[in-house]
Amino acid sequence: MSEKRSEKTRLIALEGTHGPELAAAAELLERKLRDRKTECGVSRWDSSNTFFEMRFVKISVPPPSPRVLLLLYASDLVFRLRWEIRPALEEGKIVIAAPYVESATAFG
Repeated sequence: MSEKRSEKTRLIALEGTHGPELAAAAELLERKLRDRKTECGVSRWDSSNTFFEMRFVKISVPPPSPRVLLLLYASDLVFRLRWEIRPALEEGKIVIAAPYVESATAFG
């Protein structure tokens, strides 16, 4: 792990159950931080495109169960941690994760 972290390195988790409001809050926070010349970025739900791709399935299948949805959410979070969140934190940036963990817990 890199020792390049600064005092400004942060993981900010925005949680909730209403996706559009979470996305808007994340964008507003990102804009405010950038106005202050702070390096930051947003890690959004479905960064892995798992749920996006599911919309294009051509066969008729029943909707996923809550358990399957939670596993897919966890898979997406692992993707975000590996490819977005952790590398940005190692570079000393602020990462806004919207949503992060508690939203899935609430859904479960």
